[in-house]
Amino acid sequence: MCRPGGLWVHVGAAALGEDDALNQSGGPSWTTEETFLAAVDTWFTVLDLRIADFGRRPGVTDWAAGYAVLRRRED
Repeated sequence: MCRPGGLWVHVGAAALGEDDALNQSGGPSWTTEETFLAAVDTWFTVLDLRIADFGRRPGVTDWAAGYAVLRRRED
């Protein structure tokens, strides 16, 4: 739980398009930026959102990551 005004730092696999979101053959579940933002918009203000690499090991960590810093909205 995150109290009102609190910060949430989120790291998860990022789908760079709908094809990526549908092809979830390995690793954590993937989501598009639009889907993630729609899911958190009611409760959080997004302070920062970036896409970067999780790692560079082919087939192991060579997928995109979504990094977000969010602030819980006041009730």
